[in-house]
Amino acid sequence: KRLAHTPVPEDKNDDAYLQAVRKRVLQDERINTVKEIFLKEVLTTIGFKKNSKINDADLLRFADSVLVNKTLSSYPITNKVIFSFAKFNITGSDWLKYVNDYKRGKEETSKTLLNKYISLKALEYYRLHLEEYNKDFKYQLKEFEEGNMLFEIMETNVWKKAVKDSTGLLDYYNQHKEKYVWNKSADVLIFNAANTSAAELAIAALKKNASWKKIADESNGTLQVDSGRYEITQIPSVSIHTPLIEGLITTPVISGDNTAGFIKVMNIYPENQQRSFADAKGLVINDYQNYIEEKWVAQLKNKYPVKVNETVFKSLLQ
Repeated sequence: KRLAHTPVPEDKNDDAYLQAVRKRVLQDERINTVKEIFLKEVLTTIGFKKNSKINDADLLRFADSVLVNKTLSSYPITNKVIFSFAKFNITGSDWLKYVNDYKRGKEETSKTLLNKYISLKALEYYRLHLEEYNKDFKYQLKEFEEGNMLFEIMETNVWKKAVKDSTGLLDYYNQHKEKYVWNKSADVLIFNAANTSAAELAIAALKKNASWKKIADESNGTLQVDSGRYEITQIPSVSIHTPLIEGLITTPVISGDNTAGFIKVMNIYPENQQRSFADAKGLVINDYQNYIEEKWVAQLKNKYPVKVNETVFKSLLQ
């Protein structure tokens, strides 16, 4: 017979549900078996070796004593290596300090603590030297480091340089004005309402020719309004099938959280009108950055010419 029933929550991302599942997984004995197998592999991989001249009995005896006599220098193992990894040694002083600082549970023995310490230091060493034992990780780490370096170089030599060069930006704009023209565009007010009621109230007020600034100010924070000139294809809440006319107020688009958005069209402009420098600045910065980058790369190629061994290169592609 069924003794209990625990329903699966509707939201699989529910924090309480995830915590409960995580707790059950961590308490399962099978996870401990996996951890033990992994630890054995790590110990072998990192070249774990115990000092054969120091037995575990001494390590455990001194671990008990250090709780009373905390002067580490008084123990004969203090400066001796008790175990080591490929490129790192653990001394008796390290072990005794760990024991001294560790808040031991009532049922934790020194033997349990020693195993825990070995596991802790082994996994710590493995993590810090992972690139030596995992080729994929080493490759990813190298990619990450080189990516960071490239980002810093680009930031200094291209991106910041372009943004800060106001004279260069204006000159570039004046030399390429024909690139910076509007497609068909409109001045619009973009309304974002906290709920459908706020949207409906705002639309009703707009239809009575109320000032949009006044509507926003008197909304008690339930309405946010942005204004600007946008190309028709960039205007949110507008379908390509919606015929735009000046004064149009679109039907609110309701989101899943019950917020609502709509626009009011103020003015409509034909295509091919010249963008001012202010209107085109974002586009100009992007193009100017590309221009600076191309010049910089050309200089690097002249300074550091690259020669490719075609025979070797073609063999890599096979």
